[in-house]
Amino acid sequence: MSGATRLGLFGVIHMDDVEKVTAELDSFTGDADALFLEYPREPTDMWTWAAAALRLPAFVVGALFVQLFVQGPLFVLLTRDLFPSEFVATSRVADRLNLAVHRVDEHPVQGASSAGWTVVLLNWLLVLPVALFEPPAVAVTFVGIALASLVPGLVRRADYRLSALVLFVLGLLGFTALLLHGSASYLLLVVGAVGFGHYVRTGIGHRNDVMLDRVAAIADDEAYEEAVLVTGKGHLAGLARNATSHAFTVSRVHVSYWRDDGETLVSFAPDELPELASDGPAFRRRLRTLFSALRTQRRRIVAAVVDGAILAVLWFAAVVVGYLLFEPAGYAVMGIAAYVVPMSYHAVLERIWGRTLGKRLLGLVVTDTDGSSLSTRQAVLRNAGRPVGLVVGYVFGGTVMLNTARNQTPGDLLAGTVVGRPEALRPPDGEEATPSRVDSGRTPAAASR
Repeated sequence: MSGATRLGLFGVIHMDDVEKVTAELDSFTGDADALFLEYPREPTDMWTWAAAALRLPAFVVGALFVQLFVQGPLFVLLTRDLFPSEFVATSRVADRLNLAVHRVDEHPVQGASSAGWTVVLLNWLLVLPVALFEPPAVAVTFVGIALASLVPGLVRRADYRLSALVLFVLGLLGFTALLLHGSASYLLLVVGAVGFGHYVRTGIGHRNDVMLDRVAAIADDEAYEEAVLVTGKGHLAGLARNATSHAFTVSRVHVSYWRDDGETLVSFAPDELPELASDGPAFRRRLRTLFSALRTQRRRIVAAVVDGAILAVLWFAAVVVGYLLFEPAGYAVMGIAAYVVPMSYHAVLERIWGRTLGKRLLGLVVTDTDGSSLSTRQAVLRNAGRPVGLVVGYVFGGTVMLNTARNQTPGDLLAGTVVGRPEALRPPDGEEATPSRVDSGRTPAAASR
């Protein structure tokens, strides 16, 4: 090819701080002729979604659920936009440096609409038992989540804060509606979310090849000599391995750390870079690290299980009251309890005692990052989002917890709190807590490099 032969890979975390990502990308871009972005090149219309839904119904429900009730609120909270941090950062850097931006990714739904028959059969085998068990719930889930998915993009034109409010209300209403329509809707969402996650992880190799093919074609047409591909850090290992087969030389790689300074590598082995694909060595190393980290957090996990058991008893009491009252008052009691009980249980006890019953049993306490007691505002902020997205919320929260230096969940980061044993949370005499101790995105292992 006569175009670009030098390719810089800028790996990011989609929900990282936008200002940090912008500054690092601005420095990394250097003399590049253009920026390429891991973002769908073509918009995905409703017909593409419909075609995918007919072939992969579980995948489509999972994709909409994750985007609307998990990804959307988190983007609004952490990036102040409905777009990932690299999308906003790339636009800013390109405007400042007067560079072209080329979107080169393929939307997962576009790939799903042409999935093989084995995947299609598996999807329907997952969905049919749920549909046969409770057809109305499945219909409500499909229609409701499809209509709700249209709202954020419209609201975003007004104000991101309004987007956050709308997403929060939609999440609360959706959570309540699913409770009223029985457990089948939850089962469908769980199946869908798992199916979506599996497809994204196993399809990452295909997307890597699509992006490299498109970068090569555009670079050849535009005669670019050097380019930067901005992508999620889970793509880095696969892109670096496959770059040579597309006539690229990867000159440098940037690896981001959540809410902490990233690092730029000019000497590296592809297998040592971050990787999301389940068949890669970097992914297997990450799993070993994850299991090791889980062992270090077993007190917190057991405390969460204890609190969950207590909440189950409280929820059962609310169901009994709802059953005795009958509809519609009974349904109202159950719907309100679904939100109020888990939030109030955690917020009230953490404000009064600094711990829930589960944390008290396991010797844990929740404090401000400087070791002082929680304020009412912190207790509410830390737990306000607990009932919304409950199906996958603990999974995401645990992932964030294991990737921050002080094991903070999204609620901890929002409220400025930490959880641990009392003696471990007291800062040394004369020392005050600093932002780097609180918000560092590196794991202890990464921070020690």
